[in-house]
Amino acid sequence: GTHINKVLSELGLCSRREADKLVERGLVLIDGRRAKTGEKVSVGAKVQLQDEAWAEQQSKVNVVLFKPPNWVSQNKDAVTERDRQRLAVRLLTRDNCATETAWNDFARLRPHAKEGPVALKEMACAGRLDFESSGLLIFTQDGRVARTIIEEGGKLEKRYVVEVKRDAGWKGPNVIEWAVSKLRNGISLDGAKLQEADVRVKSQKKGRVAPGETLKLEIVLREGKYRQIRRMCELVGFTVTDLQRVAVGRLTVKGLEEGQWRLFDPREL
Repeated sequence: GTHINKVLSELGLCSRREADKLVERGLVLIDGRRAKTGEKVSVGAKVQLQDEAWAEQQSKVNVVLFKPPNWVSQNKDAVTERDRQRLAVRLLTRDNCATETAWNDFARLRPHAKEGPVALKEMACAGRLDFESSGLLIFTQDGRVARTIIEEGGKLEKRYVVEVKRDAGWKGPNVIEWAVSKLRNGISLDGAKLQEADVRVKSQKKGRVAPGETLKLEIVLREGKYRQIRRMCELVGFTVTDLQRVAVGRLTVKGLEEGQWRLFDPREL
């Protein structure tokens, strides 16, 4: 048999962690009886969620925020009181909601959370952005959404617009085409070769980049290592001066200004 939490996860009903909690609360049925924690499900058995569990899953909140620079993505990155005052989740208020329609969508889902998603428990950041970086940041109460973004990151593309400056002391090749080729499929970090990246030059410039000169790139990643783009660019002689994530999968920041948020449907990913 297969563990009940794995069955529920593979059915797309919830994450494994959420499944364990639902089983503990007696909200999961196997062939009409309450499932037990750690129980294995035999082939052909009927697995169901109780109505209460269905309602909870349908009311999970998924938020896309246009994070401004110099805000902290997630709680564990906030090491000082100043950091805690600049947690991005603090921006999820009614005042920062993108439109009245977007607010009404949230109010219908969670009528008692009058301050906004900032007041909700278990709003987890899925796919952090560096403190200095801006752009699309996702908060979710739904473990399925978090897993899609984080654990299955190899399938879900993240698109960034990046401004870089040529390092004054760079001694390596100084041809744009060399740097782009290297970024696409020639960088290793932490002792491992990275997956292929899509990289294109958005600036009109061709040929060489003089020390201190800037260049704008679009980079699409299918993985997410710590400060990956900044470290990649350093290895080809560039310092990142501006980095913005503009899309995760098919979800974009279109229609949002810096600091604004809205709900999104997981199918947008």
